[in-house]
Amino acid sequence: MIQLRWLYNTALEQRKFAYRHRNISVSYSMQQNELPQLKKELPDFKQVQSQVLQDVLRRLDKAFKAFFRRIKAG
Repeated sequence: MIQLRWLYNTALEQRKFAYRHRNISVSYSMQQNELPQLKKELPDFKQVQSQVLQDVLRRLDKAFKAFFRRIKAG
């Protein structure tokens, strides 16, 4: 679904922007808490179950954690 790809890319950009420009880390829970507002503002997301949207953010979080784990390990 195009909405899921958009969500993943937007959440990724949000994390990168926050780290680069504000020097803060955005967590899964912070992004997950924004999902109800997203569904209100973008009607296409009302068709997608919340668990599916949460899973997209979990996959992004897992990828971020794995990336930083590899950086730390060298």
